[in-house]
Amino acid sequence: MNNKRTLLLRTMLLSTSGRNILKHSTDKHQKNQIIANTVGMGIVYLMIIGYSAAVAIGMGALGMKDSIPSMCAFLITFISFLFTLLKSNGYLFEFNEYDMLMAMPFSVRTIVAGRFLYMYLKSLPILFGVSFAALIGYCVGGGFHVWTIFAWLFLTLLLPMLPTVIASAIGVFIARIGAGFRHKKLIQIILLFIVILPCFFLQFIMEKIFQDNQVETILNQMGGAFTQTERFIPTISWFCKGVVFSASGVLSFLLLSIVSVSILELFLLVVAKYYRQIHSGLTASSAHKTYKMQKQKVRSIAWSIAFKEFKSFTGSTTYVVNAGIGVIMTVLIGVIALFVKMETLIAVMLKGAPVPSEALLPAIPFLLYFLLGMVPTTCISPSFEGKHVWIIRSLPIDPMDDCRGKMLFHLCLTIPFGIFGTICLAVSARAGFLIALLCMILEVMLCTFSTVFGMICGLKFINLHWQNEIEVIKQGKAVALYLLPNMLLTLALCFGTVVLGIVTSISTEVILLVAIVFFTLLSYLLYLVVRRMAKSKSVCC
Repeated sequence: MNNKRTLLLRTMLLSTSGRNILKHSTDKHQKNQIIANTVGMGIVYLMIIGYSAAVAIGMGALGMKDSIPSMCAFLITFISFLFTLLKSNGYLFEFNEYDMLMAMPFSVRTIVAGRFLYMYLKSLPILFGVSFAALIGYCVGGGFHVWTIFAWLFLTLLLPMLPTVIASAIGVFIARIGAGFRHKKLIQIILLFIVILPCFFLQFIMEKIFQDNQVETILNQMGGAFTQTERFIPTISWFCKGVVFSASGVLSFLLLSIVSVSILELFLLVVAKYYRQIHSGLTASSAHKTYKMQKQKVRSIAWSIAFKEFKSFTGSTTYVVNAGIGVIMTVLIGVIALFVKMETLIAVMLKGAPVPSEALLPAIPFLLYFLLGMVPTTCISPSFEGKHVWIIRSLPIDPMDDCRGKMLFHLCLTIPFGIFGTICLAVSARAGFLIALLCMILEVMLCTFSTVFGMICGLKFINLHWQNEIEVIKQGKAVALYLLPNMLLTLALCFGTVVLGIVTSISTEVILLVAIVFFTLLSYLLYLVVRRMAKSKSVCC
């Protein structure tokens, strides 16, 4: 890496990390936020390492040591590819300091390399967590060797490079195609969803691997499946051979290293050639007809802000893909449910577990909410204002009206699709009218809960000084704070309603009514918290 790349990369890392805040800031509240976020992410990484280590150690104990490297390589490859697809264009093209960087004495290739390596390094911690855990299982299973430890860790640094380059190339290709259309954002969003959605449904495509519920059988099938990937993905094969100390292992080690670096340099060379052209096409706009003053529409403050949020949402490809993927998947599952029996869906989702469809009726809203409530726009929208927040601040608008508008947009985005999915699943399960109605009401209350809880997280960890929208859409403290407790609560309630329906005589209607009352009260209490936070001087919305 040349000196200019190193300088640019180091500057970007320092400007977006919390290190400078901890070192120089006198704001204790800001420092506490950084520390809390670091501790929270540390806990998440420990959970990932623990889960991966448990699987790897189990495979090693069952004599499947040789399948652990392929499992590790496959997971790193898949995670790198998927995560890069979701954020590559945001890192490479959609950042605030474009004009400033292009005016500096850096070549276009150096700037592209800096942006790419910055994105690459941001993904490495979670990949190293998975890899280190797998290495522990491999060594416990009898694969301990000094060369293995060195090669494993070094190749972990290089293995994600090729899938990251491929995903980035797809993102650049989509951006290049979209830049030639009038509705360039819509074209990019559609193309990205076409590429990304099959990745989310991959587990159902591989469902036959998990037919037997016995742990040993499942691990054996997993080991066989991961080993098969070596035949189709050369980098996985090179990784598996490279961690073994032998002549062919050293050759594979060198081959993976040389190929990864060479393809990266080739990618940077090609992208740098068309970088200015693509960025200009993405940011350019033109009028296709003469403007004529017509009758102006009058909206309330809340609806006006909700419309503004809609324009911000659809104006960012990264925003739509990350916050809208749950909505798209809800619609797909609803449509699939109209053509596939509920019993078949249950068998696929629960891997053949003997659960009657009647017992799953109360869980329908939670199954859909698991998708709809993944990342609410209210987590992102307070910070997404960024440097343009002065516009809303200078208007005679109550901060609570601004919050109401942001929450209204998310409700309009999720509730219609949630009701549609609920109706489709209720029809597929042959639920009665009353149960279907209660499921729809519960879905509405779940979306309301997601909206206000996301608003609290967004206000608590507001960040108006971001340089790249990825920092608030995917890596924001608000999103991290929201995800884990919401996911755990959803899984617990989904599992709890199913258990209640199986082991007790409580009717489905009663379970749904209790859930509706619970989330109504909880949403109202959280709404009161939002009102209090909106009036606080510490909230800048």
